[in-house]
Amino acid sequence: MSITDKIIIFTGPTISPEEASQILPDANYHLPVKCGDIFRVLRLSPKILVIIDGLFEQTAAVWHKEILFAISRGVHVYGCSSMGALRAAELNEFGMIGSGKIFSYYKNKNRVLNDDEVAITHLMNTKKFNTNIIPLINIHFTLEKAINDKILDKEKAENVLLTIKKIPYFQRSLKIIKKHITDSNLYTFIENNYIDQKKLDAVQLLKFFSGNKSHSNDTELKKFDSTFFIRKLYREIVSSPFEKCYEWLTADEKILCQYQDLDKITHLKILSKAAHNLSDIFSEINVGQDHGKNVDYNDLLKCALSMADKNKLKTICGFYIIYSNLYTDYKKNTSAWSEIKKIIYAISLFLTAIVSYIDKKNIEISPQYQNDFFEKMRRKNSLLKGDDTRAWLTSNEINTERDYQQFILIGSIFHYILVLNNGEFVGINTKMDMKPWLAETLSFCNETHNDAILMLESLLAIN
Repeated sequence: MSITDKIIIFTGPTISPEEASQILPDANYHLPVKCGDIFRVLRLSPKILVIIDGLFEQTAAVWHKEILFAISRGVHVYGCSSMGALRAAELNEFGMIGSGKIFSYYKNKNRVLNDDEVAITHLMNTKKFNTNIIPLINIHFTLEKAINDKILDKEKAENVLLTIKKIPYFQRSLKIIKKHITDSNLYTFIENNYIDQKKLDAVQLLKFFSGNKSHSNDTELKKFDSTFFIRKLYREIVSSPFEKCYEWLTADEKILCQYQDLDKITHLKILSKAAHNLSDIFSEINVGQDHGKNVDYNDLLKCALSMADKNKLKTICGFYIIYSNLYTDYKKNTSAWSEIKKIIYAISLFLTAIVSYIDKKNIEISPQYQNDFFEKMRRKNSLLKGDDTRAWLTSNEINTERDYQQFILIGSIFHYILVLNNGEFVGINTKMDMKPWLAETLSFCNETHNDAILMLESLLAIN
């Protein structure tokens, strides 16, 4: 394989994607890595991941387990310079590949190094990262040069480092550093001979890939020990859109990104409103009606019809509308309603598939969980008394004798699967190395409707 065919590089302030692409033009450049990003990019089946920069304070940093999971899938994971050097030093014995002097310093513990030595703050506009913060690790290498050039001795260099280290990392600009260095000649040397080792390490690794036109597919697969928290993170991330619509994303991923952006305004207008006019809704959401010339959408409906009868779909659709408190005065928001109707259909079809799956597999939903769900729903709707609850059910055309139990069952399934996104609750196998569990759940009905399943996944992912 060409080494750049399937390589994703997480970078930003250390070396911008624009500058990095001058060295390695065919690679795919991603914003600095954060918690969850590794799981998301694995959807694209990369062969190589390179972590240069990563976020850590404004959001959760990339987890070690995410990287180990990628390695267990046969992905080569490299790290250098910043967050990449830290994680590579910590995970080197488990298969992550480190590169550069900073990685070596952390790994070999040549001296006491803390995470803040590679840390900086930065602002990002639409095209580049802006920062005036100087990483302490770069000062270390600059002072090392000063020692070699006989500008100062090792003891004085250590004292200077300790002085600068007392400055919070987010204040370590040259202007602030100058105030703490009494030797003006030394400061002038630092300013004129500053060594950006973080960037040098990144450039070195990029040149390594640029000089190697092929890369072995062979890698020693590592055992991956899953945990509750990593499974939870995986479920939250695996079907979520990329935060930025990168040019190198697949067509399906770009659609998800675009749909997400377009749908934000729609959701603000429509969601969290009281449900009403149910009779009009049911006449609008009629699975038997003609839905136009959208072939993909018709395929989706055909897939749903193979899952369950019309009445069940209609009932579940109504229950979803009631549960989610959708604003339904679509006559005032015709364009918005046409979009939300697709989402209602998609989720209703999905719930129909889940209910059918549960029936077919004889899976029992815990009565305790159903009760917990109903209590939460009552609190959400301020139904503090039994009479309030009965009145609410009646106002939403739910017969307390005929429909009540089914509403609670479907509502609890909706809450646990779509809100908490946990397929294991209903006995769905959620192996860490499979496609999103949603596809497996639906495929038991009709494995030939792959396009419909993918479309349904896309619709659900933006809700």
